[in-house]
Amino acid sequence: MALDELLERTTITFPRRVREKELFKFIVRTLDGIDITYHLDKSVFVGNRLKTRTDEVPVRAHYNRITGVVCSVRDDADFECFKKSTRVYGSGFYGIKFFTTPSYELSEIPPSRLKLMDSVRTTVEKYFSAHPQHI
Repeated sequence: MALDELLERTTITFPRRVREKELFKFIVRTLDGIDITYHLDKSVFVGNRLKTRTDEVPVRAHYNRITGVVCSVRDDADFECFKKSTRVYGSGFYGIKFFTTPSYELSEIPPSRLKLMDSVRTTVEKYFSAHPQHI
């Protein structure tokens, strides 16, 4: 039960795929004193093996992983954005997973960090309410 509670509290699952930049800008605009720093892991596909040979060579890029940190005056929370499957290509992610110290229980996470995670969760919910369209 403790692990279930920890996962529930540290994971935000989106109702649909979202582009990170717009969501992160919304979070920063909504919450006072918040900064988000993130890193993109990008893959690029160059080729035309599925088409007949032409002079034009398609180049497609997609992000495999986003890692970052949400910082406030009182605390910070490292996170990773996730896709539903590693086979999902293109832009967009389906959730945020906040990192915790391995073997820590929910009660061992500082209250200020939990409050920050909860604020981000509430703001993400507001984002999807205000932006019901798909990307």
